[in-house]
Amino acid sequence: MGADATGFLAVKNSSRNKFIRNTARLGGDGFFLAGLSPDGEPCGCNDNLLEENDASLSPNIAFESTFCERNVYRNNFADRCNYGFWCGFSKDFVIDGNRVLWNRQAGIAVENGVGFMVKNNHFQSNGYGILLWSHFVENFREAYPDRDTSRDWQIEANRFLNNGIGIRIAADQDHGIRNQETLAAPEFRPHSHRIVGNDIQGNRVGIELVRSDRNTIRENRIHDNVEAGIRLDDSSGNEVVNNLGLRGAYL
Repeated sequence: MGADATGFLAVKNSSRNKFIRNTARLGGDGFFLAGLSPDGEPCGCNDNLLEENDASLSPNIAFESTFCERNVYRNNFADRCNYGFWCGFSKDFVIDGNRVLWNRQAGIAVENGVGFMVKNNHFQSNGYGILLWSHFVENFREAYPDRDTSRDWQIEANRFLNNGIGIRIAADQDHGIRNQETLAAPEFRPHSHRIVGNDIQGNRVGIELVRSDRNTIRENRIHDNVEAGIRLDDSSGNEVVNNLGLRGAYL
């Protein structure tokens, strides 16, 4: 699959495994699961459980799982890496109860991810807490046509403290932070994410949407973010209701 080094490697339809209470610190990656072969053949590593593992202190990624489905990450440590979780083109993951601290780029970074449940995690002092984006790649679209954009996430009951940006969702990006030259059609913009009941405090920006539509931002506590609590850029049809700001006032 290339020249990566990792503590645990799962490829070519390695599914229904359980990785529990392992330590994979200081590796190239901690855990690496790949669901697409070098010649573009789908071979998802699906329905795996990763629980109570420590993959901290990687110069790259603590937990990488791309082109996979229904993997569960629960109560793991993903601290002081470049990225805590990198799960591009994956679907229906559960990321629950993890500690995600001091990652240089992002706690969770996912390109064209669909149907994730992200709940009860602690994101602190990362470049981005959660970084989601759409990116058109023709070969990937052919292999996984249902991964057409970033959509249908539930981000609920997490804590985002002192990150650069707590949650960023953006269209047509390279690695989530640089604009692509060619913009996708509107139907491929990120959409239909639900950000509900989170504690979002002390970040530079709390929530940022860039060309992302029809999302729900509801019942979050958004307080003391330096530049903006919520920032919308060319985004439409979003529902922003009942978010508590300074001294209990609604945003």
